[in-house]
Amino acid sequence: QRDGQREPVLDHLKYNTLRDIELLADVTTDQLSEVVDSFIVERFTTGEAIIQQGRAGAKFYILLTGIVRVLVDGAEVSKLGAYSYFGERSLLNDELTAADIIADSDDVVVLALERASFDIMLGPLKDLIQNQKTLRLLKTVPILQTLSNRELELLSKVMETRGYEDGEPILRQGQAGHTFFLIKSGQVSVTKNDNPDKELLRLNKSSFFGERALLEEEPRAANITAVGRVECFTLKREDFKKHLGD
Repeated sequence: QRDGQREPVLDHLKYNTLRDIELLADVTTDQLSEVVDSFIVERFTTGEAIIQQGRAGAKFYILLTGIVRVLVDGAEVSKLGAYSYFGERSLLNDELTAADIIADSDDVVVLALERASFDIMLGPLKDLIQNQKTLRLLKTVPILQTLSNRELELLSKVMETRGYEDGEPILRQGQAGHTFFLIKSGQVSVTKNDNPDKELLRLNKSSFFGERALLEEEPRAANITAVGRVECFTLKREDFKKHLGD
């Protein structure tokens, strides 16, 4: 990564553009004005790494111009253009960076915000940001896609977090189902009783299971077991019905 230069950032990115960035939607005007002055400008050319996978997160970036490639384990998963942002997840969750971000043009210009300034700006909003992420995940669940944002917010507020240790059963095939699960972190293994040693599927962070339990009480169709430490958001059918009706 290149050392950034302090420049009149508003020449590069107008205040309203910062305001339009989803992650900053709930930052106050005063916080935003303060953080604008903390951004530095960095430039990259084709092939240069902006973020390297597996490192401790150091900065939050907003892409002003150019194109960048996103690679996970060496495989390209997407490209990002102007006004995309990245690097926030490792700062918010104290995780290692999840991908390589590589310049894919010679005109890549980013605004970079150091961790300390990022924490000042968004530290108090971590819960709010996590809630926004949860809402986005809930929108991917087919049976919830007809719900409004307000209804999804109601559900997110009554969801609980449960932790499981390696090898601990989360669901057992045949048991009555009354809870929906959304994986917050970790992995789970899916098996069936007729061949318990054969893993049918491995589900990761942001995957969900048990959604049919929100609609009706039917037996669980498979066993779900924690692989390593797992945290799940959970939603009980009674809370779903209570807030949304039948």
